[in-house]
Amino acid sequence: MSSLKHLLSASLLLISLNGLAQFKAIVEITAANLEGKTLELNIQDNKGFSFIQSQKQTLQKGANTFVFKLSQPSNMASIGLNIAGKTLQQTLVIDSGKNVFNIALVDNKLAIIAFEAKGYAIRKAMADRFVDQMKQYREASGNKEARALPVKEMNDFFMWSLNHLEKNPGNYYSLITLYQISASNRSVAFSTAALATLKKLDPALQATPLGEQILKDNLEIIKSITAAKTGKEVLSFTVNDINGKAFSNKSLAGQIYIIAFSATWCIPCQAQLPKLKHIYDQYKSKGLKVVYFNDDNKTDLWKKHIKEHQLDWINVSELQAPGKSKISKSFGVYAIPSYLIIDKAGKIFYNSDDTDHELLKFEQKIKELFEG
Repeated sequence: MSSLKHLLSASLLLISLNGLAQFKAIVEITAANLEGKTLELNIQDNKGFSFIQSQKQTLQKGANTFVFKLSQPSNMASIGLNIAGKTLQQTLVIDSGKNVFNIALVDNKLAIIAFEAKGYAIRKAMADRFVDQMKQYREASGNKEARALPVKEMNDFFMWSLNHLEKNPGNYYSLITLYQISASNRSVAFSTAALATLKKLDPALQATPLGEQILKDNLEIIKSITAAKTGKEVLSFTVNDINGKAFSNKSLAGQIYIIAFSATWCIPCQAQLPKLKHIYDQYKSKGLKVVYFNDDNKTDLWKKHIKEHQLDWINVSELQAPGKSKISKSFGVYAIPSYLIIDKAGKIFYNSDDTDHELLKFEQKIKELFEG
């Protein structure tokens, strides 16, 4: 009987998400001492970046009701209120059905002082956990002004978050959160953990388009990063150079070369550029080649950058918007700068994303290949 219920639930959810039905969300907001102010409630996409629906109301005494017809069971949302020329905001989660929020001004900030909303409860627990970890880190490090957690502490928070989502396997917001944190922590270890969490969510959620996207994205991350590990054979690729001529790294077979993923807009990339130019100038007479990728689609800025910095190596680009490069993703590159060194046997001798994100060992690795 339980498996039959899961099957029926999954079927109904899939029918709804395919546009044959909509989810009605009712949001009741009570705002103490804010009568007469205009409140805007925005429904966001799953990335939390864009508004897909918006409503405004002048707040009245008692409950103020917003009604939305949504294409999925839960959505990210935000409320905004203008006070003395300043916009105050709070992030919400809206589930299908009834959601109740009591809001008020607390220390000149818009605060949720009470609520009845399951999705928001999941988010609030995560937000409270992050605040606690940040407080502990500031106290332990003595850095009272810290605004971000170091990598280890952030990874600890992500792993706690996955466990928290597993305790809420039937709420669609768990799926949204898994999608968001998967996109912000791209590593084999985390993607493996994310897939394990996905399997613990309700089958109905796993079978949704978003569930299938999470599965696809994390499998691709694992595949691409593993394929670009040190010691692996370099992937073949073809891309146009600055003159619009096709370039293939197969043409560099038997040679030592660097694949540098960069961009004209990337400040850390420009900080590393003098070091890369120095290494190239030192070893190009010995046969070193550089394939310099520009992760952007602005040709004029790219050409200007090459001319200003006198980059006489192999300059290539897919001319895609930042983050859309298929070749960089095939090498497991999701942040730049990222450098690989390919040896004469066509193997990846060094990958900065493996263990050297600060590129501290890069020059020494080149030296090893050319000088032994």
